[in-house]
Amino acid sequence: MQDSAESKMPVSPLTPLSLTAQVNINRLEDAFRELEQEHGFYIDPGTWCCRTCARRSGWEEGAGKPFVFWHEQNENALHEYPDQPMPLYYGIAKEDSKEEEIVEVAKKIMSVLEKNELPCQWDNQDICKTIFVSLD
Repeated sequence: MQDSAESKMPVSPLTPLSLTAQVNINRLEDAFRELEQEHGFYIDPGTWCCRTCARRSGWEEGAGKPFVFWHEQNENALHEYPDQPMPLYYGIAKEDSKEEEIVEVAKKIMSVLEKNELPCQWDNQDICKTIFVSLD
């Protein structure tokens, strides 16, 4: 993982900063580090501008690994609306990944989030749906 303090894009100057959001983002980053260090995930804690760029990074830099990320637009929205859930995107960076493998990735993410006291929801084990983390 890159040092998020150095590589992270700043919140837009037009977005009001929320101390609550920042504290909760720090908690979420801790859970992401656990996924990276203990479970072999490629992680991206909001360093990319959008979902497309973050997903491309996951496929290029995390080839063959499970990945999880949020992007800058999600983080900006959280600062503006700190009581809204944060969407997390996930998958496996390999062409032949099976649906069951991706379901297991989502379940692992959720177990680590819950272990770190970050309540989360996932829509009926649908791999086309994001995981939402309550960060209020």
